[in-house]
Amino acid sequence: MTNNTSTQRDTAAVSYDKKVAVVGAGSMGRSIAICLAMHHIPTVIQARSLDRQKRAIPLLEQSLAECGELFDWSEEEQQELLSRIKVTVDNADIVSANLVIEATSGTLEEHKDLYRDLDAVLSEGTIIASITSSISITELGNATQRPSLVAGMHFFNPVPLIDLVEIVSSQHTSQETLEQIQELCDAMGKDTVYVEDSPGYIVNRMLIPMINEAITELAQGIGSIEDIDRAMRIGASHPMGPLELADWIGLDTCLEILEGLFAEFMDSKYRPHPLLRRKVRAGQLGRKVGVGFYRYTPEEEEQS
Repeated sequence: MTNNTSTQRDTAAVSYDKKVAVVGAGSMGRSIAICLAMHHIPTVIQARSLDRQKRAIPLLEQSLAECGELFDWSEEEQQELLSRIKVTVDNADIVSANLVIEATSGTLEEHKDLYRDLDAVLSEGTIIASITSSISITELGNATQRPSLVAGMHFFNPVPLIDLVEIVSSQHTSQETLEQIQELCDAMGKDTVYVEDSPGYIVNRMLIPMINEAITELAQGIGSIEDIDRAMRIGASHPMGPLELADWIGLDTCLEILEGLFAEFMDSKYRPHPLLRRKVRAGQLGRKVGVGFYRYTPEEEEQS
């Protein structure tokens, strides 16, 4: 994964004049919208409730401020980026989008219900791209009347900093749909790889079991949280240790991905360690709630 903090990242790599909407106002949805705005692509974030809409706006402003420190943006530049993002709950604001990026959390059945709703609302030719790496794109497509227009667009957090997107094709995704997603990725300055619809795709199928192994080492007392992370940063040249990374991803997300991998392959290397389950049950989900393997200040929590 490439980490590039050049201030030139706010210039679109390729001109893009289609309409984009992001469904889901959580941390990933906001991060994707900021990246779109950085590349001069106006977008709409559709929150799934009025309460989430109200919470999303100050969190979006905070995320922009944090990005502003990284990219050396002025207050005026941050406000210009914010002006390119509309937060709404109204279906009328997304109906004419050419491409909708679905960035919500939930179970397979909850996602299917959402895709049926989107299918009924969106224009006939609108593409729906899911950011999931744990739910089958084929099953999501089958919940709609447009399976050839459903694909995966798997970003990595934080989206403005990490260049990779995994473009995922289901059993039904058309070549034209993949080309349209590639066009948007080019406009966002992203590097892409193409993968088939399989749990974890390329990166998470390797990365999340590594995190699970780090949790196992912690539980067995092989090393402290700090030493496990420090060892991987220095010894493996990782920019972030596995337990710190788990907090960034979200421990609930890590658990969800591991459960999907284990259910699909029934291989013990994907079985979530009980410590991970206990952390999730306790609500210690990582940066987004202020505590995971590490504890975070309110300012750090807002960044996620």
